[in-house]
Amino acid sequence: MVKIINRQKIKRINLKSLSKYLKKVSSLLNISSKKFTVIICDNRLIKALNKKYLGKNSTTDVLAFPLTDIHEPDFLGEVVVSLAKAVSTSAKLGIRWQDELMLYIVHGILHFCEYDDRTKRESMRMQKKQEEILEALSRKDYIRI
Repeated sequence: MVKIINRQKIKRINLKSLSKYLKKVSSLLNISSKKFTVIICDNRLIKALNKKYLGKNSTTDVLAFPLTDIHEPDFLGEVVVSLAKAVSTSAKLGIRWQDELMLYIVHGILHFCEYDDRTKRESMRMQKKQEEILEALSRKDYIRI
Protein backbone atom coordinates (compact mmCIF):
# COMPACT_ATOMS: atom_id res chain seq x y z
CA MET A 1 0.00 0.00 0.00
CA VAL A 2 1.37 3.34 -1.03
CA LYS A 3 0.45 6.66 0.53
CA ILE A 4 1.21 9.79 -1.48
CA ILE A 5 1.46 13.21 0.12
CA ASN A 6 1.65 16.21 -2.20
CA ARG A 7 3.36 19.13 -0.40
CA GLN A 8 4.13 21.33 -3.41
CA LYS A 9 2.32 23.73 -5.71
CA ILE A 10 4.76 23.79 -8.61
CA LYS A 11 2.91 21.34 -10.86
CA ARG A 12 -0.48 19.67 -10.80
CA ILE A 13 -0.03 15.95 -10.18
CA ASN A 14 -2.59 13.26 -10.89
CA LEU A 15 -2.27 11.26 -7.67
CA LYS A 16 -4.48 8.45 -8.93
CA SER A 17 -2.18 7.84 -11.92
CA LEU A 18 0.89 8.10 -9.73
CA SER A 19 -0.58 5.58 -7.29
CA LYS A 20 -1.15 3.08 -10.13
CA TYR A 21 2.43 3.57 -11.27
CA LEU A 22 3.79 3.00 -7.77
CA LYS A 23 1.76 -0.20 -7.41
CA LYS A 24 3.46 -1.50 -10.57
CA VAL A 25 6.88 -0.52 -9.20
CA SER A 26 6.05 -2.33 -5.94
CA SER A 27 5.04 -5.42 -7.86
CA LEU A 28 8.26 -5.43 -9.90
CA LEU A 29 10.27 -5.17 -6.68
CA ASN A 30 8.21 -7.83 -4.90
CA ILE A 31 7.15 -5.43 -2.15
CA SER A 32 3.43 -5.26 -2.98
CA SER A 33 2.52 -6.44 0.52
CA LYS A 34 4.59 -3.66 2.10
CA LYS A 35 3.61 -0.07 2.89
CA PHE A 36 5.52 3.13 2.23
CA THR A 37 4.89 6.82 1.81
CA VAL A 38 6.00 9.11 -1.02
CA ILE A 39 6.12 12.80 -0.20
CA ILE A 40 6.39 15.18 -3.14
CA CYS A 41 7.65 18.56 -2.03
CA ASP A 42 9.45 21.75 -2.97
CA ASN A 43 13.12 22.60 -2.47
CA ARG A 44 12.49 24.40 0.82
CA LEU A 45 11.11 21.32 2.57
CA ILE A 46 13.67 18.85 1.22
CA LYS A 47 16.50 21.23 2.15
CA ALA A 48 15.16 21.48 5.72
CA LEU A 49 14.92 17.67 5.98
CA ASN A 50 18.39 17.24 4.49
CA LYS A 51 19.81 19.64 7.08
CA LYS A 52 17.90 18.18 10.02
CA TYR A 53 18.55 14.50 9.35
CA LEU A 54 21.76 14.43 7.30
CA GLY A 55 23.45 17.64 8.42
CA LYS A 56 23.63 18.95 4.84
CA ASN A 57 22.42 22.51 4.31
CA SER A 58 21.50 22.03 0.65
CA THR A 59 18.70 20.88 -1.58
CA THR A 60 18.73 17.39 -2.99
CA ASP A 61 16.58 15.34 -5.33
CA VAL A 62 15.49 12.48 -3.08
CA LEU A 63 15.73 11.35 0.53
CA ALA A 64 14.77 7.89 1.75
CA PHE A 65 13.96 7.27 5.39
CA PRO A 66 13.69 3.56 6.26
CA LEU A 67 11.24 3.49 9.18
CA THR A 68 10.41 -0.15 9.84
CA ASP A 69 9.63 -0.78 13.47
CA ILE A 70 8.10 -3.45 15.69
CA HIS A 71 4.70 -1.74 15.71
CA GLU A 72 4.29 -1.83 11.94
CA PRO A 73 6.73 -4.37 10.45
CA ASP A 74 5.29 -4.02 6.92
CA PHE A 75 6.02 -0.28 6.79
CA LEU A 76 9.21 0.34 4.82
CA GLY A 77 9.53 4.09 5.30
CA GLU A 78 9.18 7.40 3.52
CA VAL A 79 10.58 8.65 0.22
CA VAL A 80 10.76 12.43 -0.07
CA VAL A 81 11.29 13.86 -3.55
CA SER A 82 11.74 17.44 -4.71
CA LEU A 83 9.50 18.22 -7.65
CA ALA A 84 11.30 21.56 -8.01
CA LYS A 85 14.59 19.70 -8.49
CA ALA A 86 12.95 17.34 -11.01
CA VAL A 87 11.60 20.27 -13.00
CA SER A 88 14.91 22.17 -13.08
CA THR A 89 17.04 19.10 -13.84
CA SER A 90 14.70 17.88 -16.57
CA ALA A 91 14.82 21.30 -18.24
CA LYS A 92 18.64 21.15 -18.29
CA LEU A 93 18.60 17.60 -19.67
CA GLY A 94 15.84 18.25 -22.19
CA ILE A 95 13.56 15.55 -20.81
CA ARG A 96 10.08 15.49 -19.29
CA TRP A 97 9.84 16.42 -15.61
CA GLN A 98 7.66 13.34 -15.07
CA ASP A 99 10.54 11.10 -16.20
CA GLU A 100 12.93 12.77 -13.78
CA LEU A 101 10.42 12.58 -10.93
CA MET A 102 9.89 8.85 -11.54
CA LEU A 103 13.63 8.30 -11.46
CA TYR A 104 13.82 9.98 -8.03
CA ILE A 105 10.92 7.97 -6.66
CA VAL A 106 12.26 4.63 -7.92
CA HIS A 107 15.69 5.51 -6.52
CA GLY A 108 14.19 6.20 -3.11
CA ILE A 109 12.16 2.98 -3.09
CA LEU A 110 15.26 0.97 -4.01
CA HIS A 111 16.87 2.15 -0.78
CA PHE A 112 14.17 0.11 1.02
CA CYS A 113 15.11 -2.97 -1.04
CA GLU A 114 18.73 -3.25 0.07
CA TYR A 115 20.15 -1.07 -2.69
CA ASP A 116 22.60 1.68 -1.84
CA ASP A 117 24.80 4.17 -3.61
CA ARG A 118 27.61 4.84 -1.14
CA THR A 119 30.32 3.19 -3.22
CA LYS A 120 30.86 3.15 -6.96
CA ARG A 121 30.06 -0.56 -7.12
CA GLU A 122 26.83 -0.18 -5.12
CA SER A 123 25.86 2.85 -7.19
CA MET A 124 26.34 0.94 -10.46
CA ARG A 125 24.20 -1.94 -9.13
CA MET A 126 21.50 0.51 -8.07
CA GLN A 127 21.55 2.38 -11.40
CA LYS A 128 21.20 -0.89 -13.27
CA LYS A 129 18.12 -1.81 -11.21
CA GLN A 130 16.64 1.68 -11.66
CA GLU A 131 16.98 1.38 -15.42
CA GLU A 132 15.49 -2.11 -15.33
CA ILE A 133 12.44 -0.90 -13.40
CA LEU A 134 11.93 2.22 -15.52
CA GLU A 135 12.31 0.25 -18.77
CA ALA A 136 9.86 -2.41 -17.57
CA LEU A 137 7.20 0.26 -17.27
CA SER A 138 5.83 2.04 -20.25
CA ARG A 139 5.91 5.84 -20.16
CA LYS A 140 2.17 5.68 -20.70
CA ASP A 141 1.96 4.34 -17.13
CA TYR A 142 2.76 7.79 -15.79
CA ILE A 143 2.18 10.06 -18.75
CA ARG A 144 -0.86 11.60 -17.05
CA ILE A 145 0.89 12.41 -13.80
